Amino acid sequence: MGSERLQGKSLKKICGIPMLEHIINRISTSRKIHNIIIATSNNIKDRPIINLSKKISVQYYAGSEDDVLERFVGAVESVSADAEIIRETISGQDSAQVIVVRICGDNPLIDIGYLDKMIDSHLSKGAEYTYNGSQIPVGTAGEVVNFNVLKKLKSIAKDKRYREHVTTYILDHLNEFNVNCANPPLYLGGKTFRFTVDTEEDLSLIRRIYKRLYQEGKAVETSQAISLLENNPPLSKINIHIPQKDWRVK
Repeated sequence: MGSERLQGKSLKKICGIPMLEHIINRISTSRKIHNIIIATSNNIKDRPIINLSKKISVQYYAGSEDDVLERFVGAVESVSADAEIIRETISGQDSAQVIVVRICGDNPLIDIGYLDKMIDSHLSKGAEYTYNGSQIPVGTAGEVVNFNVLKKLKSIAKDKRYREHVTTYILDHLNEFNVNCANPPLYLGGKTFRFTVDTEEDLSLIRRIYKRLYQEGKAVETSQAISLLENNPPLSKINIHIPQKDWRVK
């Protein structure tokens, strides 16, 4: 809620529904994700996020505002003991492990089909971390990481930027982990649209997309949003000039 560029963005309304609720509804259509946890902070300004979590009956965890890595570990550990754990056969070995799928709370057009593909790729290759390494619209991909890797990062990643950005230690130390890149579907590949919400311009674009494509009870298909912008070039210009923050730069 304390975003510097767009205060309170997580709960900004899109077609009358908070953005975070739209994202939760999208995730609920995944074939692979078993438990959804909203990982928020214990800062008083984030209390409205907790209130929304209770309203829509989604688990939440309130942890450190600045140490997001610690918050993620705490969120996973807070899942009840009887929660379903992903069980897959990896490399011929019967293995049970907790897989964490990280999805940002400002990406209302996260592509769930691609996300499920990333999870499948992660499991089939026995990876420790899976991400998108291709050019696709900003805000359409998540990342997949083994929980034991997150716990390892909590122990070894001391730099403040690594604590704030969760998986960036892995990207700076690729040789230390079994890293996997999952290829995106063709409709995402090579596209430069901006579907994340960091500014008023971003929010304006998303609201226009949802106004044209949203149907109550149904998630807007990312591919439809791309087609809409391709057929209406002026729409994409609303936020094309907004720079994406680089976590390596203060």
